[in-house]
Amino acid sequence: MTDKQIDKFNKIRRKKERRTEYIILGALFFAALMAFPAFRDVQLLQSFVISICSGLGLT
Repeated sequence: MTDKQIDKFNKIRRKKERRTEYIILGALFFAALMAFPAFRDVQLLQSFVISICSGLGLT
């Protein structure tokens, strides 16, 4: 391979790597957005159960 071909190949590879990073970051961000309401509901349920147990004198 000549230097020009190597440079062109490296540019294409870097472009694909950048695109892959953005796809992974987007997927992680989407997963966090989907998990947040579920986490919030779990926290609400835990506080509800704790308040019932403390009201009954179990804690």
